[in-house]
Amino acid sequence: MGTLPPPPLLAVVVALAGAAVAGALFVMPTLSNLSYTFNERRCLLNVTWNPVKVVNDTCDLEYESVVSPSRDWSYPEWHRNHFHTLQVALSKIVFGVRTSCSEKLKGGEKWINISLPQNGTAGTGAINFNCIWHNWQHVVCSWQRGKNAADNTFYNMSYWYDGLKEEKPCTNYTRERDSFRCAFNLDSKLSVSLSIYIQGNSRDIQPVCIVNKSSKDGLPIKLDPPSIVNITKTSDGVFLKWTLSTFAGVCYEVEINKNISNKEQYKDMNNTTLSLKPNAYHTFRVRSILNKGCTEKQNLWSDWSNEMELDERDKDDTFNILLLILISLCAAILTLIFVVCLKRIKLRILPTIPEPGKFLKRMFEEQSEDLSKPSTEEPMKDEQTDVLIFLNPPKTEN
Repeated sequence: MGTLPPPPLLAVVVALAGAAVAGALFVMPTLSNLSYTFNERRCLLNVTWNPVKVVNDTCDLEYESVVSPSRDWSYPEWHRNHFHTLQVALSKIVFGVRTSCSEKLKGGEKWINISLPQNGTAGTGAINFNCIWHNWQHVVCSWQRGKNAADNTFYNMSYWYDGLKEEKPCTNYTRERDSFRCAFNLDSKLSVSLSIYIQGNSRDIQPVCIVNKSSKDGLPIKLDPPSIVNITKTSDGVFLKWTLSTFAGVCYEVEINKNISNKEQYKDMNNTTLSLKPNAYHTFRVRSILNKGCTEKQNLWSDWSNEMELDERDKDDTFNILLLILISLCAAILTLIFVVCLKRIKLRILPTIPEPGKFLKRMFEEQSEDLSKPSTEEPMKDEQTDVLIFLNPPKTEN
């Protein structure tokens, strides 16, 4: 808790309440007993001071308060309470407050300010902090290690918004060298200030507090990519259809042939008819952004959908090529069948006539083989022969 000493009595600033009321001037009381408390884990600053009373009935007393890193007192908040509670980023922050006679009458007492200290060694806190709300379902925050932090420094992140009983730690961490990421679920119905607190694993590491004044307006939203569900050729060109987001105020962008200058944008639509060059090759991709006028830059474009193609020329060429291949294959098969059948018919109709040369060559080869082989027949043995002698019978005389 911090407390500022009351200003000296002589340090009373006289201000004209925007204009002279009934030609009278009056002295604005000075703020006193300014004190504050700061909850780092919730990035919550609570400042109080003694209430001020104005005797002049013509002054409609209000307080102006503003938070600035450089005592730039532009864009103050107006309130009637003698205390103010707000979420602030933890860095070189200065809180200023003063009295004034209503918002309509600009100007008033001089600013009374307080500077919020930041613990830890300078340059060790998380830097380059960024959060993206993906499809209004989960938030992914990323940051880098401070330039003066040790290499083994690790950071823990928690978040809080009005309505939570206590801070919630982020547990889904990823790290790549000096870059950190953490994701947590966040209800899309929330429209409150979101505080994110990052603390190192050492007391020497400076804590960092990041505040989005409104989760819906402060965090950039990145939708899930749509999907192309239909591409149909029509008489007017091509009919293209994609999935429609469940959120209202979504702008879609159709990219043709990956050409940055060949894009069309459509608001809350999930189909279109495109006039394209006939008999040509075309590719299509679709992405979306939560953007009512297709011109705002707060949110981010989604990733591109899967690429779809329509190639009428290639379809015709492919059909012709397949037809030629089929005809050639059929012709080859028919030719082979014809040759086989012709050979069989020839063998059946025409007798085979041996060639004389081959016949004589085979005959001589067989005779040479017979002569070169030793005789296997046994020599003939002498056989005893009997001589049969026929004797003429003796003649008889008659």
